[in-house]
Amino acid sequence: NPSTNPYNGGIVPLPGGHTATAIAAGQDHTCAVLDNGQVSCWGDAVYGQLGYGNIIDIGDNETPAGNPYNGGIVALPAGRTAVAVATAVAHTCATLDDGTVSCWGYAGSGRLGYGNLNNIGDTETPAENPVNGGVVPSLQPLARTDYRAVQPARVLDTRGFGVTVDGQFQAGGYRAAGSTMAVRVAGRGGAPVDATAVTMTVTVVQPAAAGYLTVWPCAQPKPTASSLNFAAGANTANTVVMAAAGDICIFTSQATHLIADLMGFTPRTTRYVPVGPSRLLDTRPGFTTFDGQAAGGGQRAAGSSLTLQVTGRGAPIAVPTGIRTVLLNVAAVQPAASGYLTVWPCDRPQPNASNINFAAGVATANLVVADLSASGSVCIFTSQATQLIADVVGYFDSSATRAPTAVHTVNPGRLMDTRAIGVTADGRYQATGALTANTTYTVQIGGRFPLSAGRVAILNVAVVSPAGGGYLTVWPCDQVLPTASSLNYQSGVNRANSVITSLSATGTVCVRSSQPLHLIIDVSGSAR
Repeated sequence: NPSTNPYNGGIVPLPGGHTATAIAAGQDHTCAVLDNGQVSCWGDAVYGQLGYGNIIDIGDNETPAGNPYNGGIVALPAGRTAVAVATAVAHTCATLDDGTVSCWGYAGSGRLGYGNLNNIGDTETPAENPVNGGVVPSLQPLARTDYRAVQPARVLDTRGFGVTVDGQFQAGGYRAAGSTMAVRVAGRGGAPVDATAVTMTVTVVQPAAAGYLTVWPCAQPKPTASSLNFAAGANTANTVVMAAAGDICIFTSQATHLIADLMGFTPRTTRYVPVGPSRLLDTRPGFTTFDGQAAGGGQRAAGSSLTLQVTGRGAPIAVPTGIRTVLLNVAAVQPAASGYLTVWPCDRPQPNASNINFAAGVATANLVVADLSASGSVCIFTSQATQLIADVVGYFDSSATRAPTAVHTVNPGRLMDTRAIGVTADGRYQATGALTANTTYTVQIGGRFPLSAGRVAILNVAVVSPAGGGYLTVWPCDQVLPTASSLNYQSGVNRANSVITSLSATGTVCVRSSQPLHLIIDVSGSAR
């Protein structure tokens, strides 16, 4: 019969005006996960694989359907939503938001997983399990690790010899000043197409002049916030945590090459546990770590790698044994020449990706989302001789007993700008003047733009016109000043770094700089 939809141009009508975050196509039926976690299915229903409690096909025009045309909502187990769905010839399974699985449809050979051969979701065979309300029994696994670090994967490299993980977005050439490019990240480099957020290290290479980058979801307006500040000719990197739906846009104020490496992704929820920050590694003579390990080993040779144990090092840090992913703030200090660092789990091959790019003599830090080896360690490679510092700031918990911590990304917004021209999202903490050296300042984060008083904030912190070389520390105001640094900078060089920090009970962070400077703080997300 002639189709009522335009040739190759029809849009499937989804229920309630919702959009789809994932889709699965079986032999004769299709299911979609909607943006609110509900599931809608259509097509052949002969075994109940649509999940509506009947065998009425949905989406054809021959048999009257008891469900709205292509608009049904599958009844999932009470209180649950779906994060993914998979379809086969005659059955469907959904991964639920608590890590359990629910299946319905044809049960031959026990494929639904309930220990019987009763079809689920039809009206012909009585089922021992509720119609499409069963939860497949598990073998008591740990709950999913909701933040997933991946083997670092290059998803953008504009240089003439640039190579990406899949050949997309490579060798595109120098980006013009004032230009914006859109990069697809979800569905590449190990991140699924339905990832809600991604973590990337974004690098400028050979910038023609001092400037900044802004990274944001293309579906949202370009924010006033910056994600990375750079000096002329200085290769500079920073970590960004960004909503992954659709493309990610990168604006550069000055001509430069761009590199982006995918480090991990976040499904619908995550369990993030902030700690410290506390020092795990300091190779400088005369300096120490929180437990005296990995301290004072001296400058690392060019082309060398070291192994850093992260888990099981005891109180007060206590990153437990078995943790798979941590957040580290890693710094190259007094590098002998321009180069880069790479951080990766020691039981895997060294990847073709960088976490930090540094210039000769310039102390440079970056936030690294690091997957750990089976023994709880990471390897750090340096292309040039340098001192190394690493601070742990948090980890992603795979324990089945912890309450989930939802990570919410927002279009980046400015919360503090001390410059005379500074403007913030709500008019607070703007144009207040330079910070005084070695003075502690309190900044309200919770309850602003548009964050609730969540216990963790994802920030991008930038120093502007520092009077000398030094460091900045960010920490919750109801804790003691840590020995760790959040950002290292050089005299007169604008520098930014990502900071994921706990908030105090009243939603504040404290900041302290060793040198006078202007300070900018942008927020890109929060967690509870």
